[in-house]
Amino acid sequence: MRFKKKWLWEAYLIILLISLFTKAWNFFLPASPIHLYFSLLKAFDPSYIFLQTINACQIFLSLLHIFPLVFYIYRIYVFTPKFWQYLFILRIIFDLTGNSYAMKTLISFYNEDPLLGLAVLIQSISTYIPSYIACYCYAFRK
Repeated sequence: MRFKKKWLWEAYLIILLISLFTKAWNFFLPASPIHLYFSLLKAFDPSYIFLQTINACQIFLSLLHIFPLVFYIYRIYVFTPKFWQYLFILRIIFDLTGNSYAMKTLISFYNEDPLLGLAVLIQSISTYIPSYIACYCYAFRK
């Protein structure tokens, strides 16, 4: 990988790390809105712990996918491609199902102002697109 391209990926890695660790920190911090959200859900019905568990798995898989991103940047090959492919598919599944708080927040933004909701959606998706591309390329060795 050329130096300029590698530098961009490294800068993106730092931004993604900050974003993911902030998300994980807020998930476990008792004073955060997401923690309050899940506490209130569980207070009304204990079966909502399932949503919290899915969200925790989503955060864990997102943090775990830092490794294939790093491996992609530095051209390191660890484990078989099948392992990374299954992990990539799991990440997609949990990213689609494990964001109930984010979805409710996005819906409330959209109900308040559709353009704001669309802008927040685009911003939140665009943050993760390079990670998905790199992890896909690493898993499928493209």
